[in-house]
Amino acid sequence: MNANHMNLTIFKIAKEFDKSVLFVKYMVTCRNILYKAVSIKNKSFVIRLTDQQIRSKEQLEGELHFQDYLFRNGANVTRSLKTVKNEWVSECIVDDKKYYVSAFTFAKGLNWYERDDKNPETFYQIGKALGKVHKLSKNYEVTSYKRRKWYEQQELANAPELFKDYSMELYNSFMSFVDEMKAIKNSQDNYGLTHGDFLMSNYLINQDKVTIIDFDECEYSWYAMDLAICIRNYLVGDEPERIHEKTDLSEMIYYNLLLGYQTENSITDDMICDLNKYIYVRDYIEISQMLNLIKQGRTLCDVENRLLKADIDRVLNGKPFLKIDFNKLSNSFNNNQ
Repeated sequence: MNANHMNLTIFKIAKEFDKSVLFVKYMVTCRNILYKAVSIKNKSFVIRLTDQQIRSKEQLEGELHFQDYLFRNGANVTRSLKTVKNEWVSECIVDDKKYYVSAFTFAKGLNWYERDDKNPETFYQIGKALGKVHKLSKNYEVTSYKRRKWYEQQELANAPELFKDYSMELYNSFMSFVDEMKAIKNSQDNYGLTHGDFLMSNYLINQDKVTIIDFDECEYSWYAMDLAICIRNYLVGDEPERIHEKTDLSEMIYYNLLLGYQTENSITDDMICDLNKYIYVRDYIEISQMLNLIKQGRTLCDVENRLLKADIDRVLNGKPFLKIDFNKLSNSFNNNQ
């Protein structure tokens, strides 16, 4: 389908959410395809196309219901929109492929590639925004809209087969780790519906306001996981083997994330002292992603190879991702309460 025909198709889809749409503009393709729709009075919103093989309609409705709940209760998130027929999800066929269509308010702010996130105040605001989401999650009533649990995540579900083919050591390590994590005592204070993919690319910053976007991976997990994903994403970069040299940076980031977080939600002990084990969850996910690419015949680039090597070394040898003095962090944090 050529670009003009595609835009016309998306234009018709956008009108299912707002009949006053004037035009649509392609934004990006990642796991989903995103378009920006502009309607009368320059009102903008995002149209998202999701391949039906990636998400079910019910899963998407669960995401959209949760995000709408957060928005209505004051969280800094984009709002999920309904169609003019009062439906969360529409459907369309593009190039003989079925997509589910959803829409969100358009948020203004700098994306990750446009900003320099090295200011302690920035991490304070990021932590504050996330703390609000988790606080509201505690009171979120489970509806007929369902979301997955953390271990049902696609890469983790595929991991046993991939790991067994790679090495029994990796397979045994993973299976033991999952059993250990499932044995954690969960409570309303430490476990609930989380963002699930709290990367630097999934929040926009407009001066001191942080707006969280893209709840596509939201899942039932530990609140500490969102914090672990956030700090891991900042520290890995293109030099995964040099993480151990970033102690001062990691302490600054995490202290200020927690400082902002606690203004909205209570902090549990595992958030201060047990973050490395939650980072291991992300390590296993990344290993699974890389091994799946290899299985599909894709040659890993240099950075991907180094990431894979560092991840496997860490999980097999129990090496900490963060070499933070957690006692020092805990004391410093508690002294500022």
